[in-house]
Amino acid sequence: MKEQGCEIDDENDALMSDIREKAEKTKVQLTGVEHSRPAFTINGATYRIDISRDEFEAQAEPLMLRTQFLMEEVMREKNISWEDIDVLLAVGGSTKMPMVKKRLEQLSGKKVTYKVDPDTAVAQGAAIFASTLHASAETSDSNLPVPFNSVAGNIVISDVTSQSLGVVTVDGAFGNQKYNTIIIPNNTKIPAKKSQIVYTVVDNQTQILVEVTEGNDPELEFVKVIGSSTLKMPPYPKNSPIEIIYAYDADQTIYIKVIDKVTNQSLGTFEIERNSNLSDAQVENATGIISSAMVD
Repeated sequence: MKEQGCEIDDENDALMSDIREKAEKTKVQLTGVEHSRPAFTINGATYRIDISRDEFEAQAEPLMLRTQFLMEEVMREKNISWEDIDVLLAVGGSTKMPMVKKRLEQLSGKKVTYKVDPDTAVAQGAAIFASTLHASAETSDSNLPVPFNSVAGNIVISDVTSQSLGVVTVDGAFGNQKYNTIIIPNNTKIPAKKSQIVYTVVDNQTQILVEVTEGNDPELEFVKVIGSSTLKMPPYPKNSPIEIIYAYDADQTIYIKVIDKVTNQSLGTFEIERNSNLSDAQVENATGIISSAMVD
């Protein structure tokens, strides 16, 4: 809209809400048509933007590549190939996007099927998951409907880590380049406890900075540091071993313990509560928004 002489005030909550709503509607429209022209009214003037499906797909390509990478990573972890898959069943609203269907068929050499509504499938999956939680807490409740019990009783669901948990490490052989070293890989069953040996990078190093990361990539620019602590240590020679231990509980708390492997003594411990990594202020603000929301 800048080309039309309109400056967007991103502090205008009503305007930004309208833009988000129109963007969602445009995304849906571009599933069935090649072009869309959403209109915005700003300061009494109406502005229209021409958006083509090709333009939208170009903007969405990074998300498509990330999804493709995650899908292929899961297949590698499970040691399966496309030849092992009989049916590609589309689940989730985004699978309605033509680019998703096209990419899946290109990768697999198979046709995508929509035997159930993608949105309905998500709701049904959530209901089945909820039934397993309820059934596990009330297995003796004879008042539960038979279908409810039969569905829940045949499904076992285990909590796993959605993303890898790692630590920032330094490679002294390559100019002290920093990397993300994974300690607890993604899809590890919770609770989990794993460790990694690292080494000091300079002589007489008297402290160690432990930066806990969330993400699957070795490059730091693609992961997130979710907590850190600086711990004191004796002045050892370069390349002295340090063990970093992570324990991850179902309540999403990460417990970190650092061991001096020269003496097998603890250098200290600390913990990080993941809980979506929101600050107290963010949680309070979100709670206030939800509490004031009106439901028709």
